[in-house]
Amino acid sequence: MQYTVLLVDDEQSILSALRRSLRKEGYNIITAGSGEEALSMLAEQQVQLIVSDQMMPTMSGTEFFRKVRDIYPDTIRILLSGYTNASTLMESVNEGEVYKFFTKPWNDEELKVAIRRSLEQYELMAENRQLLDQVQMQNMELTKLNASLEDKMRQLQEYYTKMEDYHREAQEAFVTTIEILGALPELKDPYISNHSERVREHSVSTGIRLGIYGERLDELGIAAKLHDIGNIGVESYVLNKPGRLTPEEFEKVKMHVIYGERVLSFIKEFEWVSKVIRHHHEAYDGSGYPDGLKGEDIPLESRIIFVAESYDSLVSPRPFREAMNHGDAVGKLELQKGGFYDPSVLEAFLATLGARAAA
Repeated sequence: MQYTVLLVDDEQSILSALRRSLRKEGYNIITAGSGEEALSMLAEQQVQLIVSDQMMPTMSGTEFFRKVRDIYPDTIRILLSGYTNASTLMESVNEGEVYKFFTKPWNDEELKVAIRRSLEQYELMAENRQLLDQVQMQNMELTKLNASLEDKMRQLQEYYTKMEDYHREAQEAFVTTIEILGALPELKDPYISNHSERVREHSVSTGIRLGIYGERLDELGIAAKLHDIGNIGVESYVLNKPGRLTPEEFEKVKMHVIYGERVLSFIKEFEWVSKVIRHHHEAYDGSGYPDGLKGEDIPLESRIIFVAESYDSLVSPRPFREAMNHGDAVGKLELQKGGFYDPSVLEAFLATLGARAAA
């Protein structure tokens, strides 16, 4: 950057001497014969530094610099004077905010060094102002951005609140749907009142003991609650028959696991639940239905529900028999340990019964 230096003096010889002194410094040098002329020039072009005489006919250097300070505060001001009056110096420094004061005759080297240093300071101040302007601009942008972000956050919070409400309502509707579906089999078979809820409680407690948690445990509870949903496809006379079922009638009963799977397969979220229900009458030794699965090939959830349902059926009255007591029911289950029932699942189930009894 080439700096512009304005020399102001009413004596042409002084202006010429100053110009000669500074000609090798690389500045753009302009001159004025009075303060008034200098102010006019300042209005037309940017000047970084002014060297002005103090004693001029119509406007003193102090008065001139006072006006420059008010209009062009960033311009550096150096005062020359043939007098060394202390009060004049103090007035110039205070009112004109003079950077440097030189007496006539001046030392060329000292003047050039002072100008160089003052322009270095000017450059530093200009950079600082530019940085300050950038910081202020960035602060303004950040303020706007923060306001925008706060508005977005408020909108997101409102959205999340609504979504939480929708989710809660959906969950409540979901639970209600499960309760309704779970109650449907009981409408056809009054002997199994609350059977599905008891099987759910037994299954969930056993599942926890076997290390099932989270979403999988939730699905186990749903499958247990709806394990008999397929009974809606079985004739009531078969379900409520007081005597032994014929082979044909038993085949109809066995279809309830298929019906249950079909009913729930229409609900995407119940894809796994429907598979668990399909296999909840598979036996550990492979003698169960509908697919004759064996051992670990049977879903763990299905093996749990099979034990829980069998126990609750034994201790509940049926059309063809009275309810068993707890001890007889447990004994009947243990006879099929490793047969119908997975040994580890049966042990976990009986442990949960013991824990409940102790509580």
